Amino acid sequence: RKVIIAGNWKMNLSNKDSVKLAQSLKKNIKKTNKEVIIFPSFTALKTVSDVVKKSPIKDIIPIMKKKSFCSIK
Repeated sequence: RKVIIAGNWKMNLSNKDSVKLAQSLKKNIKKTNKEVIIFPSFTALKTVSDVVKKSPIKDIIPIMKKKSFCSIK
């Protein structure tokens, strides 16, 4: 069984606060055997995705692209 840790902050944070949270998560989650996924506000999707690149944290954009729900590049 795969362990998943997910955080969904929807519309509760501004873009600036979303980036700060993503940076903090990236800094504190270096290696893990768990799947870590974050779901930021729609308006922060691209920015947060850029922040967590090359980290063990996944964001919703690649998942949405895989399912053809998203056209963000």
